[in-house]
This record gives sequence, C-alpha cells and structure tokens, in this order.
Amino acid sequence: MKFKLTLFFCIAVAAIAGGFLGELAANSLSPYVSWLGYSAAFGFDTLHFNLHILQFDFGLHVNINVTQLLLVALALVVSPKIASAIKTS
Repeated sequence: MKFKLTLFFCIAVAAIAGGFLGELAANSLSPYVSWLGYSAAFGFDTLHFNLHILQFDFGLHVNINVTQLLLVALALVVSPKIASAIKTS
C-alpha cells in the first residue's frame, strides 16, 4: 500500500511539474532548452448521451510534452527508493 501511494504521488508530482517546466521551456529563447517543450495532443471531442432521464457528456484531451515524459520516467525509478525510505509506525 505504501509503495502504491508513493508511486501515485511521485507520478502526479512529476506530471504537474513537467507540464509547468515544459511550458517554460517551450517559451524559452534558448535552442538548448526549447526541445523540452515539444508536445503532442490527442483525444476525442465530447460524446453526448441523452437517456431522457440522464444526460452524459464525455470528452478527453491529453497534452503530453517531453519534460513530462522524462520526469514521469524518473519518478518510476525513484519512487521505490522513496517508498523504502519512508518509515511507518
């Protein structure tokens, strides 16, 4: 349980920080850093289901950049070490 929570937390922090740092890198004027901001977007538009009692709208859009990929990969490597270092009482 400790490992799963640590893994989830590390991946969430890496994805959020990678998104922020990727945006900073994309707006950078330096060519050495700007490649970290390259991103790919994919998903589908809203699907609408009307069941006369309930209405559902589903949509998904994902935007991933290079920095997020690198930080999530780092989180996958580091999280077991963090989980083993956490002491539970």
